[in-house]
Amino acid sequence: RIGVSATQNPAARVAQFLGGWEVRAGGGELAPRPVSIVESRMARPLEVSVTVPPCTLLRRNKREDIWTPLVNEILRHISESGTTLIFVGNRRLCERLSARLNEACGEGFCRSHHGSVSRERRLETEQLLREGRLRCLVATSSLELGIDIGDVDRVLQIDSPYTAASGIQRFGRSGHAVGGVSRGMIMVRTRGLLPEIAVLAERIARKATEPIAVP
Repeated sequence: RIGVSATQNPAARVAQFLGGWEVRAGGGELAPRPVSIVESRMARPLEVSVTVPPCTLLRRNKREDIWTPLVNEILRHISESGTTLIFVGNRRLCERLSARLNEACGEGFCRSHHGSVSRERRLETEQLLREGRLRCLVATSSLELGIDIGDVDRVLQIDSPYTAASGIQRFGRSGHAVGGVSRGMIMVRTRGLLPEIAVLAERIARKATEPIAVP
């Protein structure tokens, strides 16, 4: 059995889980199978920053008080070349943010990618992404791993990625080449999230993933 992973911690615990158990000769007792671990430390730099859009974003008087500053801040960070990948926490926010960005920049500027999008639409979006023909894409965890997405210039995360491992996977989507630098920015919509996100950003930059617990 061979297991390959970028974010499992500690490696010994995961290796033993993968190796499983065997019956010990003579006594009939179960014993863990011997395993070998090969670790290759990721040397690619990972730059993570945190920003809060203008304070009007923190008001709740009008819907525009929430959306306009967020959209403006996102557009300020979208590169003229390459693709900007934006991760959000749920499908509803994914669709609403995509619609707002298209309203601001014209239909077709941005696409959404999540589990409720039809398979045909997802495959079409992934192909455009690989070919570098998308300026902006908003996604949930559906694009976090497992798909070759080509050249991504920058990754933005709206609010918390919840775990350092998830943040590493998401921000690692940018600069994904030999000699490349992964760049990510977390945009915080409410001040109450700042302490959690400050801790997470520091852990992500250090590539300090959470210890895994085997059920």
